[in-house]
Amino acid sequence: RAKAEALAASLNEAAEKQRLLDEENLELTEELEELREAAKCRRSDGAKVISDLSAAAERARIENTKLLKQLEDLQEEKNELTTLSEAVVKEHEETMVNLEAA
Repeated sequence: RAKAEALAASLNEAAEKQRLLDEENLELTEELEELREAAKCRRSDGAKVISDLSAAAERARIENTKLLKQLEDLQEEKNELTTLSEAVVKEHEETMVNLEAA
């Protein structure tokens, strides 16, 4: 039971991390859109805005790559925890069968 609770807590933590990554990715996307709008508004200073936008886009791309890797790692962790949880459930079921047989 303690294993199952620990696994459930780990799954919840992984889900929370994924939610936070999704929020951060959304914020980066919104920031990039704001920078694009700024570029439209500042045509007189277009070269600088384009430079800033390119830098921001590159930072967003790099950050997005990191977030995708973290998401992939979390998914892998979730899969491992699911496997462990299934093993705990199976072990519990076997224990209950053995107890009933005894």
